[in-house]
Amino acid sequence: MLLDKYLPKYTFNEYHQVKINCSKEQAYKAARKLDFSKSGTIRLLFKMRGLPTDDLTLMGFINRVNFTLIDEIQNDEFVIGFWANKKIEKILDRGRFAIDNKSKRLKVIWNFKINEIDHGLVLLSTETRIYCITMMTKIFFSIYWAMIRPFSGLIRIKMLNIIKECAEHSIIKTA
Repeated sequence: MLLDKYLPKYTFNEYHQVKINCSKEQAYKAARKLDFSKSGTIRLLFKMRGLPTDDLTLMGFINRVNFTLIDEIQNDEFVIGFWANKKIEKILDRGRFAIDNKSKRLKVIWNFKINEIDHGLVLLSTETRIYCITMMTKIFFSIYWAMIRPFSGLIRIKMLNIIKECAEHSIIKTA
């Protein structure tokens, strides 16, 4: 897994999955074209956290909040992340991101992974990993995580359901 390549050691994580009746290619395409605006709940939670809501495509959101598409294996997995000292910073060197555990306070990475279960049935998962580099960051982040984790999990469940609906609907449209 690409997650293990870039952040094998982490302090906190969150994992969710959904089964989808489609091919790996359709699930991957639907995940890459994720549009958060299809969920009023996600829009509301983004607004409450002060996140931008004007371009809610996955790539638009990534660019607006300084996340980085770190790596991808076509039709299998892609990984998004950022690191931070006082603010979120884009990852300019993914090799450095993978090994540098000193120059920043926090590293965050999340993926979308597609595994084929059977012909026409896939398991789409998303995992978020957070690595707190200093003890002080771990203390402060654990308080923050306790407050936002339920909402973060809800967002991820809604994302997976949007992807599932889009991927399964594309089968119907192309059949």
